[in-house]
Amino acid sequence: GRGTYLRQNAEGGSGESLAFVSGFLGARRSIYSGTQLNIELARGDRAPNLSERYFRGTTGRGAVLGNPQLDRETATSLDVGLIWEWQSLNLELHSFYMEIDDFIERVEVAPETLSFQNLSSGEIYGADLVVDWQLTERWLFSTSGQYQNSEDDNGHQIQDVSSNSVALGLRYQHAAWLGQLDYQYR
Repeated sequence: GRGTYLRQNAEGGSGESLAFVSGFLGARRSIYSGTQLNIELARGDRAPNLSERYFRGTTGRGAVLGNPQLDRETATSLDVGLIWEWQSLNLELHSFYMEIDDFIERVEVAPETLSFQNLSSGEIYGADLVVDWQLTERWLFSTSGQYQNSEDDNGHQIQDVSSNSVALGLRYQHAAWLGQLDYQYR
């Protein structure tokens, strides 16, 4: 668990104080030789940052107007994973679900003018896979993939959620030297 106290002030404006507690609980159980089941439950908050609340100015995306009325985000998440290890092969498969209340989203309030608002709620869900294969003592091949989707109360996709991706990697290690080549498709 973690407790947080935050105070934000803007010059010429009123300040804001927030206090909240976040928590995490996880369990891992061996279900048979080389295979483990992992379950994690978490609840946390995110305070709006200073830019989301108070920034007023021009950026590469246009004009930005902070919103001092933003509430903090609250999220509850569940992750269920299966971890399998066999000789030189390791595999991890996870599925996850997150419910978010008061999600802070960037919105266009006028042509080329952005601000921020709280969504009433939304959800993010998906799965990810990681496979590591130790080819030799010095060579490791890895691949991973992530699928993620989201939806707010109105059935629209939530902005700024990570895109789906697939990655391949090859690593060579000798003594203190490490060389790595990665390819990622998003």
